[in-house]
Amino acid sequence: MKFRRKAVDLTSVAILIIAAIPTGSALTTQDCFDCHTDPDIVPTPIDSASFKTSVHGDLDCVDCHSDVTDVPHETRLKPVSCVLCHDDKTDQPAGSFHQAILERNAELAPNCMTCHGFAHEIRSSEQDRSPTHPRHVIMTCGKCHSDPTFIQDRKIEIPPSFLAGYAKLTHLKVVKR
Repeated sequence: MKFRRKAVDLTSVAILIIAAIPTGSALTTQDCFDCHTDPDIVPTPIDSASFKTSVHGDLDCVDCHSDVTDVPHETRLKPVSCVLCHDDKTDQPAGSFHQAILERNAELAPNCMTCHGFAHEIRSSEQDRSPTHPRHVIMTCGKCHSDPTFIQDRKIEIPPSFLAGYAKLTHLKVVKR
């Protein structure tokens, strides 16, 4: 009887060990870069050096693109939602111009990339190259807020002259130093 129990216990342990061995290797960022950095393969290639120095550079592509399990993959991937990782940022636009536009017409509302840039190249707002760095915020906002058609379509109540006035403010001059 002890022999039978030991045999069952050893079999159970062996099954657990085998079950724990991965059956396939997970895709790596390099697997993705093999195609996505080549302009002959994809229309908008990723700059691998820029990605590696971005705020997302420590992530693997599949951390965001979780529907990719093998290469080659489907041509159209599911849209990535920044909120999956940045859910603490979702309440920041509440009550803002951007939130009001989102509530009126989601198609006209800005998304994360509108201000922060392409997801594969986002920089910390503390880095001078970031469009959200204090030195660049007026230009980033100005891309939309200085366009009269853009303002009219979205019923924005900030006149384009505001940006011109902001550019002359002492605060901006201090930030640019």
